[in-house]
Formats: sequence, C-alpha cells, structure tokens
Amino acid sequence: MVDKRQFVVVGMGRFGRQVATTLSKRGFSVLAIDKSRQLIEDIKEDVPHVAIADATEEDSLKALGIQEFDVAIVAIGESLENNILTTAILKNFNIKEIIVRATTRLHENILKRIGATRVIMPEEEMGMRIANSIAAESIIDNIEFSEGYSIAQVRVPKDIIDHSLIDANLRAKFNVNVVAVKKVDENMKETIYVPASDYVFKDEDILIVVGKNEDVYQFGSL
Repeated sequence: MVDKRQFVVVGMGRFGRQVATTLSKRGFSVLAIDKSRQLIEDIKEDVPHVAIADATEEDSLKALGIQEFDVAIVAIGESLENNILTTAILKNFNIKEIIVRATTRLHENILKRIGATRVIMPEEEMGMRIANSIAAESIIDNIEFSEGYSIAQVRVPKDIIDHSLIDANLRAKFNVNVVAVKKVDENMKETIYVPASDYVFKDEDILIVVGKNEDVYQFGSL
C-alpha cells in the first residue's frame, strides 16, 4: 500500500531542513515553509514545493491550503512564541498529526495542551543516543522506538562469533531478539540479511537487535 500522506514542514533551520529533505527523498509530497527567502532559496533544489510565509499568520497558511495536509511538523526553534503560536494555528486547521519541536519540558507540556499530537526534543534525544553508545562500546546506534524499548546496531560479541543464531540463544540469555544482520564490504556498501536459525555469526557482523533498553545496553556491553 502506497503511503500518500502529505507533509508540511514549518521552519527551515538545520533540523527542519533535514526533516523536509529526507521526507522528500523518500517520495513523500512535502511543502517547506519559512519566512526567510534565503532559507527557502537554499532548499528549493531538494524540496520541490516551497513557500515563503510567516506561519504565525493564519491567513497566509490558509492561502497555502494547509488544511489539506495530513501531517505538520513545526521545526521552529529560535522563537518559543512563534513555535507555540504556529502549533495553535495548525490545530485550528484540524490537521490529523502535528509534530512539534520543543526545547524544554515546560515547552513540551504547553505544546501538548494546545494540541500537538507528538512533541520531540532533538537535542535531548540525540544526547541520550550518544550517551548510550558511549556507555556500551559495542552499540553503534540506538533508537528508542517505544517507551522502555530500543532497536540498536551492535557489534557481534566475541563470545558468539562462529556460533549459530540458534546455539547463541540470545533471547533466552539476554532477552534480546536479532531481527537482522548488517555487513559492510570494502567499498562501504551495506547489505542487510534476515538470519535463519542456522546462521553463523562472523567477526565483521553488525547485529540489529530489539529489546528492553536495559537488556539492549547489557548486550551491547559484552
């Protein structure tokens, strides 16, 4: 089934630009908005649909047909007032999903009260991911996808090299599930495998595992 959701991203700072260009590259219909002509000029080669507009002006957003979009991402970071006002205006348009960038817990609470369906704190989340990868040296990357649960890329522990997936019995021993194995060749090309039960782990393997945060971190510390 083709995902036909339409996205509008407000605020073309570093965070907003990355969101807009990534969604566009994945084939979604994306409208990028910022009141800075220069920022819009910088992104228009990567995102076909752009507009110079002040998102705190309801009439300007209405003229752009914002009410027809499925998902709105408010990436405004430099002005707390504009961030909150834009969120409130988008809520008035009855957009199904409004994802907003926050900078503090108080900011997060305000956004939820005025209608944000999801609030993200990029700096905090990135800090947690980096800290987790530092704390467990074998963890290359870690994403918390649900409260208390993570999916992570972990270098294969030495103790299970040359052992098969079924013999390693990672689910019973560490309470983690291996959902895929990633290999990187000499040209830095990545290949992802879904391992069968008789798959034998090799030294160069990177395991993609899912489990509770504490179990993933313990496994990554082996």
